[in-house]
Amino acid sequence: MKRIIWFLLLFTVVTQTRGQVAPDLSTYKTLNEKVDAWRTYCNKLLTETFEYRKLIGEAKKGLLLVPDDSIAKKAMFNLFAGCAYENTNQLDSAVFFLKRAAELSQKINKTSYEITALSRLNYVYGYLRNTVMVNNTVKRMTEIGNKSTDVTTKQLAMDAVAKYYTDINDYQKAIEYTIIATDLYKEALRTDTLITSTINLGYDYSNLANLFNQIGQHAKAIDYLEQARAIIGDRALTGNEETLYLYFLQSYLGLNQPDSAQYYYHLMYKGMTGRDTLFYMLSTANYLYGQYYLDKNNIDSAYYYGKKSKALALKAEEVSTTTQSGELMGTIYYHQGKYDEALQELKTILNYSFDFHKESYADIHKIIADCYAKQMRWDSAYVHYKMYSEMSDTLMHAAANKNFAEAEARYQNKEKQQEIISKNLKLSVAQKEKVWLISGIALLTLSGVLLFVNFRNKKKLAGLLLEKNRSLEQLNTRLNEANQTKTKLFGIISHDLRSPISQVYQFLKLQQLNPDALTPEQKSVLSEKIQTATGSLLETMEDLLIWSKTQMNAFHIDIQEVEIVPVIQACQNLLQLNSEARNISYQTDLPENITAKTDSYYLQTIIRNLLQNAIKASPQNGIININASQQQNRTIISIQNRGAAYTQKEYEAFIQDPESAKSFNGLGLRLVHELSQKTGITITFSAPEPDTTQVTISV
Repeated sequence: MKRIIWFLLLFTVVTQTRGQVAPDLSTYKTLNEKVDAWRTYCNKLLTETFEYRKLIGEAKKGLLLVPDDSIAKKAMFNLFAGCAYENTNQLDSAVFFLKRAAELSQKINKTSYEITALSRLNYVYGYLRNTVMVNNTVKRMTEIGNKSTDVTTKQLAMDAVAKYYTDINDYQKAIEYTIIATDLYKEALRTDTLITSTINLGYDYSNLANLFNQIGQHAKAIDYLEQARAIIGDRALTGNEETLYLYFLQSYLGLNQPDSAQYYYHLMYKGMTGRDTLFYMLSTANYLYGQYYLDKNNIDSAYYYGKKSKALALKAEEVSTTTQSGELMGTIYYHQGKYDEALQELKTILNYSFDFHKESYADIHKIIADCYAKQMRWDSAYVHYKMYSEMSDTLMHAAANKNFAEAEARYQNKEKQQEIISKNLKLSVAQKEKVWLISGIALLTLSGVLLFVNFRNKKKLAGLLLEKNRSLEQLNTRLNEANQTKTKLFGIISHDLRSPISQVYQFLKLQQLNPDALTPEQKSVLSEKIQTATGSLLETMEDLLIWSKTQMNAFHIDIQEVEIVPVIQACQNLLQLNSEARNISYQTDLPENITAKTDSYYLQTIIRNLLQNAIKASPQNGIININASQQQNRTIISIQNRGAAYTQKEYEAFIQDPESAKSFNGLGLRLVHELSQKTGITITFSAPEPDTTQVTISV
């Protein structure tokens, strides 16, 4: 439907029992018991019997009863008084007490009271058109929701903000905050043991559906209504949740499915028999049907449902149903050309209060003005049209006002009729020119849009091609790197592995072909050479495998607490034959239980290669010093040997030399560099004495 009715947004059905009796405080022993009894009494005045004028005085009595140090109860009775003043339209007093309630609640972090007070203050400020204070209260409620770590508090705050946006008809934001509040309530159901009832979740789904109805997304509304119905169930007819079926009816009418809407009408008609709200609900449902057919310009059907709505409204004895059915019937009479009947209906409902529904009030004045205009009663038409125009700021109002003025002038002065006709002709010509101008602008705009779309598509295609080229370039780069790694790998295999394998093969072939030609001493030397060559081959293969891992994505580091002494001893054992061949001995200073956080396997590989270089560089019968210590949360290992000094400068020059990277010499040293880079280990070469090399490993 073109315009969603305001009463459906605010409709809440309640069972009213008048005449709450104040408790006899003399029957209570302690002050706390008296205060609690008075709080219960005031709460019933507010939420059950709606005796707001009576509540004003009783809430003030509660304030006098509460001790000064009971801030929470002071806030509560201020809240009672503020709500009572609001409902009796004494808005300045409402602001005073609601502000006091919010301030006291904030002082003791009673967020539930503060949110309630702020939400009511926001409504009052909105009615008073105090935009600054409206923004302040919304900002504070949003701040509470964003900063609070308590799920229930966040839910209350977001729900209050959602209601604010609903009140100002900003349905997009209302939907956004209602969904947030609903999700928070679901979380509260899971985590807060004090919240066990799911009925409020059903209300949230129902409210969300209503908001989607307001923006014309009726299919989406039905999805949420089905979820609400699954939770609320039969209570939609036996409790206070009848609006669920009105929202269903409204959704199906919005989807042009009046027959489906009729199903929910019959549910209410049959299921609410005997309920005091039956006539209210049926009147509202018929109003929805009447408005639906009026929007379709089916005046006969609109008249049928409008009459039913009005008859049921009289039985309901509710101001809202009487007002809405009267407005509908007045509009229908106007379309039927029954202007006197329309005026009677519409002027009757103007006696009711429209303080919170200015839009409907303005619309009624416009229809009355149109009725008088059709009867050529220009003075009366002008009066009501002026009331309508004062409430509206659109250009349509100014144009209509001009038309009424011209019509009145034509009626009062026949001599000016020709001039009016001439003006109307000019207006008609201007209107046609405007249509052509708008059509031309629209055509230009469409051309511009098409050009923009074409340009955007070309730009998008160019971007895709550029991205594909970049991906291809990266793929080629990785392929080149892989080819280089493969080339290096095969080169190392042919260079570093072929030689020791060839030696072993030749030694073994010599023993096989002529074993008797060798003396025992020669066989011993030959066996030693085979063993040395095999050990060298094994070490080279080990380094080769580790180096190949560093060149691929399969490289993985396992960081854990590693004991240093076993790692060094393992390296010495692996290189025992090498050191014995040169009669190398070790001097060690290794504290027990010294540890470091690193990958033990790669640390062992680094130490083994550096120790192997030290053995190769040491003179015959040389001594290698191995020390370890803990310094400033780092573990320091040093290896020192005699022989030609090797400095840090030489080490860095070797690593940075692009030509050395392409060769196959120094694989062990390059492996040490790459492993130290990947594991966060620092390698430093120095010459503490002439003809001495010391390498420091900092883990």
